[in-house]
Amino acid sequence: MIGRWKAEWESKKKLFEAESGKKKPSEKYLGYFRKSSGVSSAFGTLDKAYEKVRSAKPDKRIAALNTFEAALKAAERTCMDYMKILQKEAAKESSKRDLIHLLKVLQKDMDACLETARAQLVSGKEITRNDGSVDPTKIMQEKSLRAMLKGAIKKAALWIQVVERDVDPAEFNKGIQKVTRDITQNLGNLIKTQQKGSREEKAMAALLKELLPWANGGKKLGANADFEDVIPELFKLKKMLAALAKV
Repeated sequence: MIGRWKAEWESKKKLFEAESGKKKPSEKYLGYFRKSSGVSSAFGTLDKAYEKVRSAKPDKRIAALNTFEAALKAAERTCMDYMKILQKEAAKESSKRDLIHLLKVLQKDMDACLETARAQLVSGKEITRNDGSVDPTKIMQEKSLRAMLKGAIKKAALWIQVVERDVDPAEFNKGIQKVTRDITQNLGNLIKTQQKGSREEKAMAALLKELLPWANGGKKLGANADFEDVIPELFKLKKMLAALAKV
């Protein structure tokens, strides 16, 4: 969630710890995992820096953006160092195959947090004039919208990976609206920046049309759906995400 990266990370970390615990790792490995206060602290600093950007007056906005950028770079370094330690220790465990797979999921959780923060930095710089005031004509510019769409796509891909681990129609129905709505909101705005009738505009509009029933139309799998109904929908969604990444 934008501006609440610490809470999002700690939520994902809790799920990861529960899944890792099922693989019976050593206490030493769990100890390394639990010593993640550096990551939580880095995301907490990022949250505070983002809030200062949001509330900054024009004469303070550029400095706030610079502080936010520094906090983001620090979070990226902290996350990278933390994952290196965990990957090294996981390779020593008897259940290393399962643990390394779970670490890949955790890495994507981290990346999703960082990607949405990067999008906010790009957007913030894009709309800020040299005097620190916000240029309303640039708020909807293509560069910042593409950055935000990229973040939404990453989050959707991560959600798909989680659902695929334990295919459940109820979980699919629970999350499909949010992940598709995040995409359609950004995609709908991005379409407005494209030349009418262009190849890009047509491709985006076609994808938006496919996603809107899930995002805003209340579309869900039926009450009697089972895992065999979920799998093809996930496959179609993955194809749409791949297409979105290319437009």
